Amino acid sequence: MSLANDAPEANIPMWGKISLPEYLDNNRSGKGWTKDIVAWHITTSDKLQSILDNGLRTSACSHWMSGGAERPDAVYLFCAHSVVSANIPALLDNPENAVVVKVTIPARHADKLYVDNIYNMSIEVADMSAIQYRDNIPAEWITCEP
Repeated sequence: MSLANDAPEANIPMWGKISLPEYLDNNRSGKGWTKDIVAWHITTSDKLQSILDNGLRTSACSHWMSGGAERPDAVYLFCAHSVVSANIPALLDNPENAVVVKVTIPARHADKLYVDNIYNMSIEVADMSAIQYRDNIPAEWITCEP
């Protein structure tokens, strides 16, 4: 599994310079991450206004991909913008309706972040960029990217 070249990095005390996916993979959560995290969520145009008004809600991804492995209730994101376009066809039945929203997660909430290796290892174009935020994401953290 390769690492997306634009995955966010930070200098973390006791870790040195490390990418967010590597940190999540080794640390098992984002606890201790010191920078705000910019990530992207793929959705459809019919859901955009509700997301901008109400935020993103956790949802289950049970029995999806990778031999039926269960994924927890979370908001699923990509931390590297470079992989978003390539992953749209894997996630949406109708890619023409795709919309991408930008999510900025304050560093103080990084403890709710986890790597999504079930997805990362199932879809080659994920490039170890898929992450999970295991709580709802408020509308204030979300913007629509043109």
